[in-house]
Amino acid sequence: MESSVYVDDQSRQRREMRFTSSLLAAVYCLLVVASIIEGPTFTRGDTLPEIASSYSTYLSFNDYLTGVTFAAKEYYSQAINVSRFETSHDTSVVDLKNEQFYQWNNSNPTVCTKYQGVPYYLKPTYTRYHDYDQNYTLKGFTTIDRGINCTWYSKSIEVSIPGDSFVSNVTFSNVSVEAVASLNQSCALVLNDTALNITGTCNVTFAGATVCSFFNTTDTVGCDFGVLSNLTSVYNFSASGADAYVTANSTTDAITISIEIDLYLDAQSTALVRQTVNGTFNNETVEIDADLVDWTPSTEMQPALFALPTNCVDGGNYTAPNFTSTKNITAPITALDITKLLNNNYQVVLEEKLDNKTQALEWHKDASYESWETDYSVGGDIVQVYNTANQTQSFSFNSYTLACNSSNGNNTTTSAPLYQTDARRNIVYQILALHSVTGWVYETRTVRRMVDTDTYTATYTNGTTTYSVRLYLFVPGWKFPGRDGVDNNTIVPLAIESNTTVNGTTYSDAWDLFWYAPAAFPDSYTTADKIGCYPSAPSVYSATVSINVQEYGVTLQFDEYSIASQSYAAIGKFGQPADRGVIDYVAQTYTLVTGNSSCAKYVVTPAITSSSNVGPSTAYLVRSNAMGATQFLGVSSVRGVNASAWTTATSVTVAGTTFTQTTTSTYYWTRNAAGQNVPVRVVVAGKETDSANATYSRSYTTTVDWVAVSFAQPSPSVFDVSKLTCVTNATLPQPISNNLLPTARYQVPSVAVNATLPVIPTNFTMILNVAVSDTNNNAKSLSVKWTYDTVHLSEGVEVLNLDGTTGDRYIFCYTKSMGGSGYYSKNGMTQAFTVNPQLVNPLRNIGDSSLSATFYQTSMQSQYKLLNYLSYNGVSAENWLWTPNTTNPNTTSFYWYPSNWAVSSSVAGTRVPLALVNVDIYAVNGTSTTTTETWDILSYQPGVATFTSFGGACKPVVFDKFTDNYIAVGTLVVIVLICSVVAVILAFASLRYLKKRGYLTRFEAKLSHIRLNDQNPVNPNQKFDDDQSLMREEEL
Repeated sequence: MESSVYVDDQSRQRREMRFTSSLLAAVYCLLVVASIIEGPTFTRGDTLPEIASSYSTYLSFNDYLTGVTFAAKEYYSQAINVSRFETSHDTSVVDLKNEQFYQWNNSNPTVCTKYQGVPYYLKPTYTRYHDYDQNYTLKGFTTIDRGINCTWYSKSIEVSIPGDSFVSNVTFSNVSVEAVASLNQSCALVLNDTALNITGTCNVTFAGATVCSFFNTTDTVGCDFGVLSNLTSVYNFSASGADAYVTANSTTDAITISIEIDLYLDAQSTALVRQTVNGTFNNETVEIDADLVDWTPSTEMQPALFALPTNCVDGGNYTAPNFTSTKNITAPITALDITKLLNNNYQVVLEEKLDNKTQALEWHKDASYESWETDYSVGGDIVQVYNTANQTQSFSFNSYTLACNSSNGNNTTTSAPLYQTDARRNIVYQILALHSVTGWVYETRTVRRMVDTDTYTATYTNGTTTYSVRLYLFVPGWKFPGRDGVDNNTIVPLAIESNTTVNGTTYSDAWDLFWYAPAAFPDSYTTADKIGCYPSAPSVYSATVSINVQEYGVTLQFDEYSIASQSYAAIGKFGQPADRGVIDYVAQTYTLVTGNSSCAKYVVTPAITSSSNVGPSTAYLVRSNAMGATQFLGVSSVRGVNASAWTTATSVTVAGTTFTQTTTSTYYWTRNAAGQNVPVRVVVAGKETDSANATYSRSYTTTVDWVAVSFAQPSPSVFDVSKLTCVTNATLPQPISNNLLPTARYQVPSVAVNATLPVIPTNFTMILNVAVSDTNNNAKSLSVKWTYDTVHLSEGVEVLNLDGTTGDRYIFCYTKSMGGSGYYSKNGMTQAFTVNPQLVNPLRNIGDSSLSATFYQTSMQSQYKLLNYLSYNGVSAENWLWTPNTTNPNTTSFYWYPSNWAVSSSVAGTRVPLALVNVDIYAVNGTSTTTTETWDILSYQPGVATFTSFGGACKPVVFDKFTDNYIAVGTLVVIVLICSVVAVILAFASLRYLKKRGYLTRFEAKLSHIRLNDQNPVNPNQKFDDDQSLMREEEL
């Protein structure tokens, strides 16, 4: 049997506006009253001012008649139409556009529920302000009880609306448990009755909530639950069984309103500080106060605040809680014991009034930590964190920029909170934190902020400072829904007033307290790492830098040296590759030194020298407020280095145009062994659109890489031009004026047919970063300076440590061909002979050594084919591909800067390599593993003989003339023959043993495609001699 009750929609809408005495229902009524009343349009600007459409504030609703206070931290952004409410119990992110919200308990934020429908108390203040902004009258100026001078606006509403008949009560009999389950599954489980012995009643409240009660007459058990504000599920309730029936009762929803709405805006800042509603609603009295504390307009806030979670379970339609009740306060506490205030693990918002200035602070405290938060002018807060057990670990951070200051560095936090050290503020700390003020005398019961309060007075002396104090407490029995750990018996302070005498001068100070509740200290505040503090750009450093500007087809590769606000020098950045540019910030000059002595000097302006391309590259690491809030992304791998990542995003309209530029900057930092923050990479990616031309679109990407970063003081000689006779010029070189960029945007060339790999010069110097990773999450990296000289069969490898220091230095002197057998020296030690230099060379043994074959074997170079152009690290790179054969899945990609791309470290017209990437796929025990080895070339100078930087060129080795220092040729031959025989015997025995033990499985699996020491990687049928050995370490 199926029963239903029809309800007229208009009737139901009026009914849902009907007032209840609960706080939340009254607030809801305020939202809808304006849609009922017709009146003249209010002219904004004449009286009632506009308020910010993006803001944060603390919200405190006080319902005087029911004795209820509801508090939350509110965030709102009209641009994305999302609000956020944080209570001490839970957090809600509200998607207003789609009328849904996401909610989680603060004690377990990983468990999230998504609800349809937004309850009235999660509507933003901005909406309430504009829902009834008609017909306001400026009443004048007044000082509210929070001590704030306000501009006062008021509006009266007098209206009577005839009602329609609607269903107010529904009764069910002989209902099956399956039918109950269609309304509430949990209730059905409680009833658990297979017979039709269930009765039920649903009462429809005037605020839109529906409360149902069902009862099992067999087992005498029952359950209550709320139903959605959308009542369709109640009216279309399906009662199973022939004897089931539904009875519906009707009433009339006539509305009579006689209320006054008052708005109070700070007379100085125009910030909204209070909304009140007083009067009658259907003959019931309304007394509602909504206090707004620390109203902070903000064009940008942390994107994470408004991020909509993706891991929430579907909670269906939301049922608003029903707080309908009457005030139930009790007698005052005459003998006040202040030690019953919260001791540790609490939070409170203080609105202090000192010297006619109002400031809000959020205070968290437990036994080990405390934090104080104040506003940041753009958005977010300045948070000072104190480790009470170890003040050296105290720090402060900006929640907007994520910039942090440690107590171990400059701009340190104070050794103790201001409320401990400042004489006038210290009384608050003595009362709330230390409970040291005693002798409280009960004074009276009064009303403050539309709350019943009991007041107490006391005097206190701390050193030479005396205090005459009045303490306001919420009366016993006041209710705090949604505030964990606070019940009717909790002592909750409302305000503190103090006449404080310091050195003979008396001050009248006051603090209003909001959101006082037990709370665990935020775990993310305990260390700067958990905050995700953004590092400060170094002021003194040296580094090798590569800047790729994709939009203009330019790469700047250079060594730079900087002492902030004093001097800056770069080699390979200005003029020719070996030229040195020096900027003197004190004298405001730029000097270009060519060769050893020729130089030209120019007068420059700060606008030129502060440019991110002309001046220090660390300008890319600095974020401004206009760039938007900084967000910590976590840790990722960049060039094989574990780097922490941050991002900023902003969208701006170019002044005087219809162009909008949307830019995202991502910053990567790592730490060296000394714990110093080292920049690794910055990627700036943007897009420009034109509102007047829908087809217009311009993209731009700049990538900046740093390597060999040292924070040691650079040598003064790199800045010194005092001994040179320089020609002074009035006009800057054009590239400097253009920020080292061309005027025309870059055009990617077409793929040439039958193109051949650019010629690798016979000698070069490069700085490169090697990263090796595999699908088993193994990773390692290495930065080196590599000198390569085929003319002298010489090679040098210098390891560059993360802290900018130099690691091991190797010199290789080959006897016959590059990469073959020869002598090597490590860190200046006596040369030693080796047949397999890849075992010694860190550039080759970090991976599988095959990438070096591209340089050693000219026959392999001819096998690369130009596949296409692709974006690699901000460069429209030529992609040259090498594949061993059709059955081998391994590949090597050799990326080159295009021929029309300008690279500062090379002479114009010289081709410059960008990177090599080798992908090696092999199977072990039937499991496929992929290893990727990447060589990122960050600095490249062809034809530059810098081998002398390793302490001298290779010493010649004469094989046909031996002195007493060498073994006789005949003896050497005998030794070699004996060693060869022994080696063969040992190798054969080892092979039999390993095969027997099953240790060769992995290497046998790779034999089908790896490049053995006697197998040419280009032509498998062509053998290498021993001087061309490229055997991998694990294959020996």
